[in-house]
Amino acid sequence: MKPELREKHPDYPFIEFGPAAAFFEIEDIDSVNTVILSSDWYMSINGDLGLFSYDDKESALNDVKSRLFNDWKDYELARNEILRALDKGDIELALRLSNGIGYAQGKSDAIATFKGVVQEVMTPLQPYSR
Repeated sequence: MKPELREKHPDYPFIEFGPAAAFFEIEDIDSVNTVILSSDWYMSINGDLGLFSYDDKESALNDVKSRLFNDWKDYELARNEILRALDKGDIELALRLSNGIGYAQGKSDAIATFKGVVQEVMTPLQPYSR
């Protein structure tokens, strides 16, 4: 394992990413007994290794917001990180996290509204769909 290969995310410093060698013992990589490939990239959030592997650095970076704002019930992780950021006086990080929560909530609300409208339109048409 080579932790020095890990990089901090430019916007969210509690997230690190790097190639497989940054998170796994060398003998476990490309082994017959594992599915860890040396070409894979991984992400850890607050030191907890994620369950996802990525083809490259760019893919890992692009997935950060999805993991951070979509995978946690009630945005728990982001809310906790906002509190930590405020305790440290890092207002910019707290604002980035708040903005991410707002965007995710807005997107979720828009999808729910769209589904409702489609259902409303489709209900009277159901007798004709057979």
